[in-house]
Amino acid sequence: MQWRQSLPNWTRLLFVLFGLANVIGALAHLSGMTFAGIVIGLIWALVGWKGLPLIRASGVRAIRRRRLAAILAPFVWLVLAALILPRTPKQFVDTVFFVSAVPVVYFVFRFGLSACPSCGQHLLVSKYFIGSWASRCRHCGLSLNDDAGAT
Repeated sequence: MQWRQSLPNWTRLLFVLFGLANVIGALAHLSGMTFAGIVIGLIWALVGWKGLPLIRASGVRAIRRRRLAAILAPFVWLVLAALILPRTPKQFVDTVFFVSAVPVVYFVFRFGLSACPSCGQHLLVSKYFIGSWASRCRHCGLSLNDDAGAT
């Protein structure tokens, strides 16, 4: 994984400040969402500081598997959350909800921030984040659906 900074400096500064404000706010008012507020704030600050991660893939098949995992993960999470959350003590529901959703976020972002095997840039993320769930590379046009590129 490598970090790619493509944001303008003013946006980076806003991300870092927003992330730090989340952390300070979470620490100032301790609740069931304190842990989540700290984690999310640190992620905002990290993205502002370092940029978006670029996650390498060994080929189109690996990206297809990541896409399938990103599509299936929310459905699996819904079933598990429906089983786990009603049995969770009330004071821990917020934290259990957040921690149980982390794998879904992981699979979605692992797919969304994958590097194109052809050009090496973000496969689905473009400068304006338009069409980010399309099946073609936003930079070189490599298709995830063609069998020729499935190596």
